[in-house]
Amino acid sequence: MNMTTTELAQTRLSQHHIFSSLSSGELAELSELIELVHLESGETVFSAGEESLNLYLVVTGEISVLKIEDYGTSREIAKIIAGDCIGEIDMISLNNRNATAIAAAPSDLVRFPRSSLSFTQFLDEHPLIGSKILYAFIADIAERTRHANHLLKENSPHIQELRRQMYEDKLTHTFNRTYLEENLPGWLDAHAKPVSLLMIKPDNFKEVNDQAGHEAGDKLLEYLAQLLPSVIPPNALLIRFLGNEFALVLKSTGAEEARTAAEKIRSFYNSLDITRFLPVSGFQLTVSIGIAVYPDDAADARDLIEEAHCLPLEGRARGGNKILFPSDRTDKIDGVDGVDGVDRNL
Repeated sequence: MNMTTTELAQTRLSQHHIFSSLSSGELAELSELIELVHLESGETVFSAGEESLNLYLVVTGEISVLKIEDYGTSREIAKIIAGDCIGEIDMISLNNRNATAIAAAPSDLVRFPRSSLSFTQFLDEHPLIGSKILYAFIADIAERTRHANHLLKENSPHIQELRRQMYEDKLTHTFNRTYLEENLPGWLDAHAKPVSLLMIKPDNFKEVNDQAGHEAGDKLLEYLAQLLPSVIPPNALLIRFLGNEFALVLKSTGAEEARTAAEKIRSFYNSLDITRFLPVSGFQLTVSIGIAVYPDDAADARDLIEEAHCLPLEGRARGGNKILFPSDRTDKIDGVDGVDGVDRNL
């Protein structure tokens, strides 16, 4: 006979290693302290920044865990399937949620403790059961740590492959934004100042997508990634940052050299024959490039990225094919434009 959702939830709870040490009487007591939650696909389990009062056990369905990035984008970091828990580490450590979880499909969850009771209150009101569950949590975390340490020591090729998957853009096979954001702080500390960051974004790439389709746009991005290394400095790191925007890190490079590199990249884009991707004669790809230099334009990696990232959009708004520095921004210079958008101070 098929079990009801409630019966299935209680069975899942008793089978999970965190709760499996409890006696039948303790499980019966615990069943009064949980509640069932049904979510349709796309509904939120919890959001980053929320207080962590409880965990969720997936009974049916699938939960997607998202890391919310800067600039409003998100990245999936895990899938939680039936029988697994989510949110337990934040709950017992009393930290706010560090990620967002949404239902990837219609899902039934067990919320423990129920919404009217926090985990801290549960421990205070049910110390015997609470001590068993807390011990099981600690043992589980210790086992995960031992397993992770074993992988790091014994399976370095596996870890290298994991890092490759984490840091490689699947379309262009360049480094991705995660690689830039995680490593840029170390580069700023390790390398002789200055360090320049270029953000390179075509002004009229949308016309390729609109006229020839997104597949043609993807192939053009692959083509750009293949050819750009031939025109950038040998020590440069090429990164696909967002959509059709590439980032370029120039270590131990100041504004003058960065501008020279940007001018070469602009000429490359302008002269590129893209008729194989967009069969329209006379179409020229134009590009706006933002340059921010550490430490002159920003005090840390996050600010350096933000300073450079906003400039190509301003360049496009000012006619396109611009090379801009932070000092060229209209909100900093009261609307006075430079010659061809190039920093007048150089």
